[in-house]
Amino acid sequence: MLYYFLSGISCYYTVFSMTRKKYRRHIMKKICLITAISLFGWLGWKLGAPFGIMTAYWLSFAGSLIGVFVGCFINRRYLD
Repeated sequence: MLYYFLSGISCYYTVFSMTRKKYRRHIMKKICLITAISLFGWLGWKLGAPFGIMTAYWLSFAGSLIGVFVGCFINRRYLD
């Protein structure tokens, strides 16, 4: 319980001690990641759905993993 409390304080301090520019980069990174993970996960699900639910699940998992790399690449390449 104490660990979660202390980690919350650390997160609170980190976010509010950032400069405005760093904070915007932080938010844009999150937006890029969520968008890419959702898009590639959905694409994997659509590709795997005709073959069964487990295939759809695993392709969605793989698509989400690819989405993490694509989101980080977009963030580093175009938004920094």
